[in-house]
Amino acid sequence: MLKKQTLILIMGSLLLSLKATQVLYGQTKIAKTDLEIFKIEEAQKIKKLIAAVEKNPDDMKAHEDYINAMNIYTPEFENRYALWIKRFPKSAIVPFELGKTYEEHTDPRCTENLRKALKLNPNLAEAWQYLSYYATFVGDKSIAIEYMQRATQADPQNAAIAFKYAFLFKNGDQAKYDSLLVDVAHRFPDSEKGIEALWYLANISFNKNEKTAYYEAVYRMYSKQQSSWFRSVMADYYDYLLNTTPDKAFDLALRMVLEIKINRGYWKKRLNVARGFVEADKLLEKNKPDEAADMLKHVNLGNSKVNGTMIDAEETLALFKAKAADASNKTRDAYDSLAVYYSKQPTDRIYQTIRTYASKLHIDSAKIDTDIWNIRNKQAWDAGNFTLENFADHKPVSLSDYRGRIVLLTYWFPSCGPCRDEFLHFEAILKKYNTENIAYVAINVSSQEDDYVLPLVKKMGYTFVPLRNDQNKKTGNLPDAAHTGAPTNFLIDGRGRVIFSDFKITDENVHT
Repeated sequence: MLKKQTLILIMGSLLLSLKATQVLYGQTKIAKTDLEIFKIEEAQKIKKLIAAVEKNPDDMKAHEDYINAMNIYTPEFENRYALWIKRFPKSAIVPFELGKTYEEHTDPRCTENLRKALKLNPNLAEAWQYLSYYATFVGDKSIAIEYMQRATQADPQNAAIAFKYAFLFKNGDQAKYDSLLVDVAHRFPDSEKGIEALWYLANISFNKNEKTAYYEAVYRMYSKQQSSWFRSVMADYYDYLLNTTPDKAFDLALRMVLEIKINRGYWKKRLNVARGFVEADKLLEKNKPDEAADMLKHVNLGNSKVNGTMIDAEETLALFKAKAADASNKTRDAYDSLAVYYSKQPTDRIYQTIRTYASKLHIDSAKIDTDIWNIRNKQAWDAGNFTLENFADHKPVSLSDYRGRIVLLTYWFPSCGPCRDEFLHFEAILKKYNTENIAYVAINVSSQEDDYVLPLVKKMGYTFVPLRNDQNKKTGNLPDAAHTGAPTNFLIDGRGRVIFSDFKITDENVHT
């Protein structure tokens, strides 16, 4: 028999368990009640948003508030707009807001609704603009230009539309592209688009005086505004000067420290870097290479390209350090350091300097190439294997299928502008090589845009093998395609090893 004390303990435990169950049950009931209250509040909120649209169907903000609160792919949403289009037949804004929303989700239903809006109001510039966006997305560039031109005619004082019209001629009619950008900068001197236009002009200019003139125009016209675009362009200008004329980079950084109120610490850091370059150069001129090398060790370019805090002068710094080593009779160290750098960033500037040091060391071109390949060989890593579906024929494609061939693998998605700009460069480059030895493969990282892959590939004449990403499968040892930014590229050798990774091709670095 159980002792009395033991029975008391058991009964106490049962009572505590019962109370805990009651509390838990009570909480569950409260949670259900909270959910019901939440649903009621959401319904009331939607009701108010609907009332706001119906009070003034031409109120764009009222539409946007309603759309942001809804799932656009529900019968409730679609039926609501079908009702409003019937109820407010003279409002161009109702079909416009629906068409705009669909365009932002790359839904082809955008076109019929935007055209409805333009039938009611042919001067609705934004409707022409969104039609142009969709035409660009599906690869109808000539139609996109025509629509954006209509937008500029409907709203000639809109700087953003004027800039976007100019931008459609990029990678096409270069003379018109330049002319229209100059026109944007001239007509809209107080607009951020004016800064952006001058920045693009500076970037595409190969003439140093012309490039400097565009950057200086940005400083002259916009330094009082001190906007984020102005600061970004000045940082770009500083990087250009640091890589060409460090003393002028120092002058610009000093101007920014003295005259710009926002984020002076950012520019003080750049001032110190430019000072390091200038003083190291002077020490080399005075034949003090060891002192120059010591100074260059303390130059800190930052470590994050993502948030813009890193100064883009790695190549110049590498060349400076090699120059100091060579001046200290350490030519082999200079050669080796640049060979390592070139193995990852193969630029003409670095290669020509390597050849200079190689000549001093009696190293010929074949040995240079061997040395560089040996470095790449040591740094290479296994891509691993994976299998994904080919959009074209729905058959499985494995990375291992391409063993023995070089693989250019890219992560992309149809509405990615930089991806599509990059494709133009890749296609041009691949025409120069025997593509029997090269496999060009592209994984669409946005499953929401799967339906647009094949139409776009056919329309634009892309030659890559289009693969459908499967979020349930790993892409070997490569980064997860679904959660990696695009464009991201990998160059894989015939043994399935990654030789170059995480690079992007732009107008500025296409030769590299």
